[in-house]
Amino acid sequence: MQQQLLIIDALNLIRRIDAISQKHSNKPEQIMITTIQQTLNSINRLIKQFSPTHMIAVFDCQGPDWRQSLYPEYKANRSSMPDYLVQAIPQIQDRLLELSIDSLYNPAIQADDLIATIAYKASTHRLTSTIISTDHGYWPLLKSPDIHIYDYFNKRFITQNSVQEKYNLKCHQLVDYWALTGSNSVNLKGVPGIGTKTAQKLIHHYGNLDAILNHTMGHDKLIDKVLTNQKIAKLTYKLMQLVIDLPLGFNLKQLRYRPKSPN
Repeated sequence: MQQQLLIIDALNLIRRIDAISQKHSNKPEQIMITTIQQTLNSINRLIKQFSPTHMIAVFDCQGPDWRQSLYPEYKANRSSMPDYLVQAIPQIQDRLLELSIDSLYNPAIQADDLIATIAYKASTHRLTSTIISTDHGYWPLLKSPDIHIYDYFNKRFITQNSVQEKYNLKCHQLVDYWALTGSNSVNLKGVPGIGTKTAQKLIHHYGNLDAILNHTMGHDKLIDKVLTNQKIAKLTYKLMQLVIDLPLGFNLKQLRYRPKSPN
């Protein structure tokens, strides 16, 4: 039996389910009940679909992390969770534990970095992992053949072809691209005057951000724009780069999924 690690980007899943729940009720208590139940239903469907040998649900930090320390406006455009949903999180974690699924949370580390580290460490042990998330920030991880991404809501795997179709770039070029364009999803504006087409053109021609920054002023107007704003580009690159070497405090064996037998 092939080993398979299923990594749930928990708040990515829960908040999208909650947005759907809000369309069917305006009563916070009822929305919370529906969100909890639909979250559990969704995870049970994923278990049935993937038959994981290892599994973990990773929750995002609610306080500032190193990215906000470098750039306080990072993710400042995102709405805070409603109170009822904040109250629902511990209940969801308890229910997941009843399903033999551990939850991982660090108050000062984003789920993005925790998930990237787990997936990367799994890949070094030839353990295939599938990240359940709609977040494009994970797409650079697809350069590893042992890391997969599944969009639960659109019922599709994100592949290297998906990256090519969406961005006209390779997976390993995405962070360089975002360094130029910024990313609306996390409130990063990128280099002024550099749009998506221009960024693609620059990356296609020069390969990466470092190659662009190694040029001198005065030879190319597009290069000059980047060089003039290289502090922004370098900061955005750093903020968009996933951390893959965090100390986790547990090993992959501890993520083994052992479903409880029905009574």
